[in-house]
Amino acid sequence: MIYEVSFECGNKVGGIHTVISTKAPFVKKYFPYTAIGFYNEKQAKKEFVKKTPPAHLKNVFLELEKEDIICKYGKWVDPDVDIILIDSNNWKAKNINNLKKMHWEKYSIDSLGAGDDYDTPVAWAHCAGKLLEKIIVSTDIVHAHEWLSGAAVLYLKGKVPTVFTTHATVVGRAASSSIDIANAVKSRNLDADKMAKDYGVNAKHNMEKAIAKTADVFTTVSQITADEAEVILGRRPDVVTPNALNFENVPDLPSIR
Repeated sequence: MIYEVSFECGNKVGGIHTVISTKAPFVKKYFPYTAIGFYNEKQAKKEFVKKTPPAHLKNVFLELEKEDIICKYGKWVDPDVDIILIDSNNWKAKNINNLKKMHWEKYSIDSLGAGDDYDTPVAWAHCAGKLLEKIIVSTDIVHAHEWLSGAAVLYLKGKVPTVFTTHATVVGRAASSSIDIANAVKSRNLDADKMAKDYGVNAKHNMEKAIAKTADVFTTVSQITADEAEVILGRRPDVVTPNALNFENVPDLPSIR
């Protein structure tokens, strides 16, 4: 089973949603597949159809509910794949400070001044890790996208094979409007940690670095981003997995001339 973990599974925010929702039907042809996403009530009304979970999942959901982790099983409509959405708001309210303390002690992730744009995905991803710990078997793989889902990778370290994909680094995104990040990377003339502080993304950058170094396999989507990740995150991606185009819905141009 491949468990694909993203804050944008069933929760459209930006381009990662498109990448995963268009890829998922093809992955499902070759492997058992379940997406793990963030429960956003407004977005779920558009993208999610609730279904009765299998018995083994129902029991796990009941266990997690006692910890204020609410799991919802169903179908992600557009790619037509199984999905589990996690509502971690109550868990976050009670546990986020302890989680951030643990991340500081184990991974030196400085998130003291981080706001809800950091706390919400990190708490959710940690809860996703707790769910996956209970349902995975030895042949399963957890594939997490972007720093937002990476706390699951940290939680699952040594428990299940993990893949982490960054589509662009936090620092690269933050700095792209003010400097030529590609040339800075090429010359290796940048201090990523200082830049993260200067651009106000220190916690996210530290989280991303920790995930990249912890995951069993680290991937990105282009050679340019691979170079960026090596310099900024301190690990060269093991594999480059370029985004692709689905031509199934593209009209046959000669036939419509």
